[in-house]
Amino acid sequence: MRPFVALLLAGCACGVAPLVHGAAPSEPASMAPPTGAPLAAPTETPTTPAPVTPEADRAVLRALEGLGQDYTIDPEGDFKLELGFDDKRSQVVFINSSTESLANLRLREVWAIAMVYNANQPPAELPRTLLVENSRKKLGGWQLRELGERSALVYCMQVPADLAGESLKAAYLQTAIIADEKEKELSGDQDAY
Repeated sequence: MRPFVALLLAGCACGVAPLVHGAAPSEPASMAPPTGAPLAAPTETPTTPAPVTPEADRAVLRALEGLGQDYTIDPEGDFKLELGFDDKRSQVVFINSSTESLANLRLREVWAIAMVYNANQPPAELPRTLLVENSRKKLGGWQLRELGERSALVYCMQVPADLAGESLKAAYLQTAIIADEKEKELSGDQDAY
């Protein structure tokens, strides 16, 4: 039996409805006048333009659709996957649409939260434990990311931006497994992330 089963995808915690796999994104209306039309003077007070929403990376979109993987797209344009395990646990994994470059190599992050700490206070022994674990990982490692007054313990893989198919699937599945195991170890079997 495969270790993962698809679960229903949760909405975004920020209250913004995410795009759902299979739903066509709406196209913005053109702001330019029709060709040959005269420009008219504004008759109303100008309004503030709507905020620009980052666009989801189409290569990741095609890869996930090719794998048959359910996802949502968050307000930042990143892909959110909620993966279920046979033991009834689940793990949320993000695949960033944005990429970073190092010489000719473009990289993207695949990451998952294992634990969130209030007041930026993870246990004192945790950093040493995580550094030892990082030395044993083939790809990726633990990071502590600041979230205002809180900190998130995140497992993150930086993979080639064009990673697709079974290789991308292996990256997000392994990220989910590692983060969920650490969450279980640190939380006493809670399943929050």
